[in-house]
Order: sequence, then structure tokens, then C-alpha cells
Amino acid sequence: MIGEGALQRWTRWLLPIAILGLSAWVLQREAATLDRDLLLRAFGAIPVASVLAAFACTAVSFAGLAWIEAWAVRKHAARAVAPGAAALAGSACHALGHVVGWHAVLGPLLRRRAYAPHAVANRQVVAIVLSVGTAIALGTIALWLLAAAMLHSAGLAMAAAIAMSVLAIVAARRETPPSDARGGFGARVVGHVRDVAMILPVAVLEAAACVGALWVLLPSGTFASWPLFVVTCLLAQAAGVASHAPGGIGVFEAGMLASVAPEARPGLLAAILVYRGIYGIVPFLLLGVPWLLRHGFVRHAAAASD
Repeated sequence: MIGEGALQRWTRWLLPIAILGLSAWVLQREAATLDRDLLLRAFGAIPVASVLAAFACTAVSFAGLAWIEAWAVRKHAARAVAPGAAALAGSACHALGHVVGWHAVLGPLLRRRAYAPHAVANRQVVAIVLSVGTAIALGTIALWLLAAAMLHSAGLAMAAAIAMSVLAIVAARRETPPSDARGGFGARVVGHVRDVAMILPVAVLEAAACVGALWVLLPSGTFASWPLFVVTCLLAQAAGVASHAPGGIGVFEAGMLASVAPEARPGLLAAILVYRGIYGIVPFLLLGVPWLLRHGFVRHAAAASD
């Protein structure tokens, strides 16, 4: 009889392998039937205005990620790191993680390097990473639920959005102490819930901007509606995260291509490839690599020379 621990270990390995295998099969099938000329024409058909809109959505998304990082650092290491330094570190860490993958491993390593000069303890770094991950995950889940509600009833989605906004306003009006302040378990739980409620609208906006950078590149009619696109896109992103593939590459594409009609796939694939460049490669080169050089190789070389 397989124990619970062994079952969890098998699941942790078999689930990514299964997702990668299914994605490879879908991509192989699509590659065999995809018209290369149609794909090239689809690239040429993407308007310049859509590309600029995708850059704008990317900027909003990374601004949201920077805000969430500054919020998490203020929550766990308020007196150690300036908000600007925290925002820059968070943006760079996400820019690197979106391309390299393995956020759960890369995130703590990069933040430890970023916050070590500020005397931030390892337990504080772990708490920052967990808060950032929780906020982003909850924002994504909330966006998915709002989109699913819109598919059922626009009024229901509007009511949920208003309730979320009211909760955030109420939370923001009541200042919470840093996470290391003394207090009972109940007070800490209430403070944590209030903190999450305060940052949730930012996290939802960040998630919407992230998928919006792809939406604006899609040919008209690829998806029947924005809510349907959001539900599909976030499920494909979740599969990419579960696969542990760097940036979900291959898995995300397979999930998206399988969700549309064959005649829409060249335009969708062209949009995804442009999106990969705008949302992945450009921030990686402009934010991730310079930050890595500044906080990695340069600092290591200076320490070696001393």
C-alpha cells in the first residue's frame, strides 16, 4: 500500500510529466497541420497599435508586480528596505522568473541576494516571497472568478467587483502594524486578511494587464468574448506553472491552441509569439539582465578583488 508521502512525491513528478507529454503531443499535431504561410501573414496582420497596447499592458502588469513587492517588503521588513529598491528588485525577479521559470526556487534566491545588503533575515525573505506569491495567486483566482461570473451574469460580476473594492477601501482606511509586531494569533490573522484585502485590487489589475497584453494582439473573433478568453488563458497559465516548464513554454501554447477552431490557430500562435517577446524577452533584457549583472556578477567581482 502506497503511503501518503510516497503518493505526494509520485504526484509531484508524474503530474508535470503528464502535462508536458500531452502538450508535446498537441504541439506536434498542430505543427503537422499548421500552414506556415498563414502564420507569416498572421504576423504581418498584427497592427502596430496592438503592439503598442501590448507594451502598455506589460508596463501596467510590471508596475503592479513592483507595487506588490513593495507592499510585501513594507509588511515584513519595513525599516530595512526603501520602497523604490523593493519595487525594482521585485520587477527584476519577475522578469527573470518569467523566462527562466521555477519561481519557487529562483524567487527566494534572487531576493536573498537583493535584500542581503539591507540586513534582511532569511525568515523575512521567505515571508516576503510567500506574501508576494499569495497576493499574485489570489489576484489571478479573483480575476478568473470574475470572468467566470461574467460568463454567467454581468450583474453578478459587477456585484463581486464592487464588493471587492469596498473591502479594499475599508482595509486601506485602517492601518495595520508590521507583521513582526506583537499580538495574539487572532490579531495576526485579522491583520493578514486586512493586508490581503488591501492589495487584492492591485493584484487583480496586474493579472488583467498580464493577460490583456495577449488579448490586444489577437485577431478579432479568436475568442467569443473577453471573459471566455480570460478563463481559458488563466487555465493554460496554471497548466504551464504546474508543468514547471520555463515560462510555461509549450504547455501554455498547447492549451491555448487546443481551445480555438483550426482556422483561428495561425493568428493565435502569431499573437502568442509576439506576446512572448513583449511580456517575456523585453523585460528580461531591460530589467532582469541589468539587475542580475548589478547584484550578481559585479558584486561578486568586487568581493573577490577585496
